[in-house]
Amino acid sequence: MIQAALQVADGLSTLLHWPGEPTEAMFTDLIDPMYRDAESVVYDYSSLHLDLIMEIYTNTEAAGILHWLEEQRIDFLPLCVKVRELTAQSTPDYRMSYESEAVDKFQQGVLGVLQGNVSLVEGQKVPLERYGYQGPTLLHELYSQLQSPSSVNRSLYVEIAKKQFQAIERAWEHAVEGYSALKYTIQAARRYETRAALLLA
Repeated sequence: MIQAALQVADGLSTLLHWPGEPTEAMFTDLIDPMYRDAESVVYDYSSLHLDLIMEIYTNTEAAGILHWLEEQRIDFLPLCVKVRELTAQSTPDYRMSYESEAVDKFQQGVLGVLQGNVSLVEGQKVPLERYGYQGPTLLHELYSQLQSPSSVNRSLYVEIAKKQFQAIERAWEHAVEGYSALKYTIQAARRYETRAALLLA
């Protein structure tokens, strides 16, 4: 999952600085591969999320869940760095150099997926308000209640984990909407160009 997510992050960095209007080449060479990689990232994260829920239910102390999350953090570190850079580049009032609602929706949705992924191992609040997640991450909550038995707070931990996952689902829906709209636009333009070429032949 991490390798695919890193490829998505690199693609997103390129997309943020793409000059001019969306083109078929941009869709074929950049957006379509990003979409495929992001799809696998969401699928893998779903599996990881289930593992996290199991950790919450099987550990009798918060320290056990923290240990599991900290083990994940090592693998996630390169992705965390890239996502922080992308988040800094894509401020709420940021607009790309061209007008394309579909590309913007795809870009913001994919960024939300990446932010949601790293929220698993981030100790502070992550910028997922637009996808319905506000408040501390699970890691932050666990550290703040380290002296309490996890069984006392198990329902709280599961609720936070679920909210983080729901934010990823919403972000992915946003990305899929943008991808679908852009794909339709590119295909329509291709059909128009083919028809025009036949008329001129």
